[in-house]
Amino acid sequence: MSNKKISPRQKIFARNLASGMSQTEAAVGAGYSVTRARVTGCELVQKPEVQAELQRTRDEIEEALGISPQWCAERYMILANKAEGNGEIQNARSCLDSLSKLMGWDNGGKNNLTTPIGFSVESLIEQLEV
Repeated sequence: MSNKKISPRQKIFARNLASGMSQTEAAVGAGYSVTRARVTGCELVQKPEVQAELQRTRDEIEEALGISPQWCAERYMILANKAEGNGEIQNARSCLDSLSKLMGWDNGGKNNLTTPIGFSVESLIEQLEV
């Protein structure tokens, strides 16, 4: 963790980002230059003090809402199973794609020979139960 103090604009940026804004939107919302917002957002997310504030804010949100990554994973599985049961394969796949990102199982949408292109609900359940 960084010993550097976070500026008020950096704190606003981190809170904006935690609320779901893109890096560019979060930078503009924090009062940074519109013309450099994309670059500024990229620079800010690399700063340890901003990363720490972002994590602290996310932790606050999770606690306030009573959610966690495990809760989200369980909800994705429920939704995927329901969609699959209703024959809504694309919706089920979307849930599983989101779960894959949450769990860090994706590789930025790039598949290689060692990465399966698709996976089943059952294989994800097995990984969650481990």
